[in-house]
Amino acid sequence: RNARLALDEVDYRNALMRLYEPTPRVQLGQALRGVATAAIDISDGLVGDLGHICALSGLGATVEVPLIPLSAIGARHIASVEGLRAVLAGGDDYELCFTAPTNARESMEDLSEMLDIPLTRIGRMHKGRGVSLQGADGKPLEIELQGFDHFSAPA
Repeated sequence: RNARLALDEVDYRNALMRLYEPTPRVQLGQALRGVATAAIDISDGLVGDLGHICALSGLGATVEVPLIPLSAIGARHIASVEGLRAVLAGGDDYELCFTAPTNARESMEDLSEMLDIPLTRIGRMHKGRGVSLQGADGKPLEIELQGFDHFSAPA
């Protein structure tokens, strides 16, 4: 359960640089005002932080796992269970996860081009609770995840 992802020295150094020198998405956050219905930075893991949006909105979310944008490191490790867990529940990405109405897709494309920041639709909000994962085959993906919890003691 507490398996760790083993990185080579180059990937480890690159990951540390992203951790200690993140690219803040302040301009994007400001541009999303009036368009996004909810937004959160992914500091505690994609599934965990999207789960906060779900809890506060009273909705569920389905994430299409193959649509999640990957770093070069993520792409090299996504096929392993540990790599998949890192992509879904690893934190300190400081990218933005946001929701927007379906009719805002063209606006999102324009915004992406204007800011020169790739924006990717990775799923949808719907009636229900929590975050569900969908694999490449369209079927539910079952994987045990635990995002970062500020209030739990380290194991």
